[in-house]
Amino acid sequence: DDPSNASFYPFAAYSPEWVAARWALAKGRSLAFIDLPAAQRLAEIAADKAALAAAETAPPEAANAEPVDAIPQAAEPEPGASASAVGEPDPAATIAARIHHDSLGYLAEIAGYDDSEAWWNALIEQGAHGPAVFAAIETAMTELRALADAMPWTSPRNHAHEARREAHMRLAIAAALEEAEGAIAVVCGAWHVPALRRKVSAAEDRALL
Repeated sequence: DDPSNASFYPFAAYSPEWVAARWALAKGRSLAFIDLPAAQRLAEIAADKAALAAAETAPPEAANAEPVDAIPQAAEPEPGASASAVGEPDPAATIAARIHHDSLGYLAEIAGYDDSEAWWNALIEQGAHGPAVFAAIETAMTELRALADAMPWTSPRNHAHEARREAHMRLAIAAALEEAEGAIAVVCGAWHVPALRRKVSAAEDRALL
C-alpha cells in the first residue's frame, strides 16, 4: 500500500550474510536470521506517518499536541545570560550523535582517514586478514560503545529500537546454542558485538521485547 515504507537489501557475491547463507546451505548446516523482523520497524514508521497525517488534518485546537518524536526546543535565555552560554551545542551529545550515526566513520576519523570506506579498505580489504583483525575491531568497538552508551541518544526512540534489536538477537543466539551441537557463528555488524557479548538474562530481554 505504501512503497515508500519498505526495505530493500541487495546482496553482492561478497556480502557477509550472503556468503554465510551459501556456505551453510552447501554444508547442510542450520541457518537462521536473528535480527528483529523488519516488519516491526516498518510498523513503527507506518504508525508515525499516520500520526503525522492525523496531526496535519486535526482542528486548530489540537494543533498544540506534541508531534511524533518531538525534539524539545531550547528555552529563552534568562536576562543577562552570557552569549557564550546560550545556544552552544553539548560536545558530548554531538560526539554521541556522530558515533551512533556512523561508528566506523568515527573510528576512521580517529585513525586519520577522511572517510570510513578508505579506512576499511586499508584495514580489511587490502590489509590483514584472519581472526586477529576481527578481534582488533571488536576491541575498538567495545571501547567506542562504552563511550557512546554512557551518553544520551539524540533520539530516545532510535535508542529503544536498537535495544530491542539486540535483545532479539541475544535470545535468538541463546536458542541456537541450545539446539546446536558445538559452536555457532554469528554474522553481524561490529557495532552489535559488545552488546551480544554482554550477559543479560533471557527474562530481561523478553521483557524489553
